[in-house]
Amino acid sequence: MSLSAVLALGSMVCAGVNDFVFKKYVSKTHSKGVYLSLIGVAWALIFYAISLSSGGLKLDPNTVVYSIVCGFFSIAAQILLLESLKRIDASIGSTIYRLNFVVVIILAPMFLGELLTPLRFTGSLLAVGSVLFLLKNNARQNRHHSHKFSFLYLAIIASILRGLMGVFYKIALNHNIDVNTFLFINPLLWISGGLIHAVFFERDLSISKETVIYSGISGFLVAGIVLFLLLAVKEGETIIAVPLSQLSFIITLALSTWLLREKMTSLKAIGILLAIGTIFCLSL
Repeated sequence: MSLSAVLALGSMVCAGVNDFVFKKYVSKTHSKGVYLSLIGVAWALIFYAISLSSGGLKLDPNTVVYSIVCGFFSIAAQILLLESLKRIDASIGSTIYRLNFVVVIILAPMFLGELLTPLRFTGSLLAVGSVLFLLKNNARQNRHHSHKFSFLYLAIIASILRGLMGVFYKIALNHNIDVNTFLFINPLLWISGGLIHAVFFERDLSISKETVIYSGISGFLVAGIVLFLLLAVKEGETIIAVPLSQLSFIITLALSTWLLREKMTSLKAIGILLAIGTIFCLSL
């Protein structure tokens, strides 16, 4: 297994645990915008500390510009996902969001010069199938919910933006950005974007003890997600790293089954098996 694949799986594990934390938090009545903003604070502090130990921040034009672009894609995707979850079930919205790697599969050969070999194509199909089986399972379990098309549309746009973020990670690396500075500036967009969401959409700037705790945990995990993903893309190809990193539902399902006693259905089991096949195909 290549170093890039190992790093992508590290991002996947962090994302899986964070999805579980996110799932627990969105079920509460606390401000989601403040949650995103405080995640940004924790994330920024981590990489500011890391940058100090490696010579400080390097604010060259390429690093600043690509940091802002990727940070915008990231926080815009999160806000749109949160808005979509107002009228659709969280499990369905999050599953649609995980299809963001399809954007990478389409754009990477066109703009990054990466090859979609038969084995990679097979792995990508397995990944799509895996997510679709999970989506089918979630839809079956939430048949009584009314899902407005406009809110599903927001989840789809969020997925596209998240996919663009992955593509621009590689473009940014090709322009010799400073990784620590890049990952410090990214969360500044989360801080401002989260506050905008809290003020203009939720009209709620309250901070509870639970919000601080959940934000701190998620901030640490999101820092791991982006660091491992950026390094995976740096060491290998986007068309492999991003799909692997988006199989995080394997971890989320395991935690939900273990800690929340959620039922392991046949559709979930098929989805997991297809995800394992994806890992095999994309890791060779």
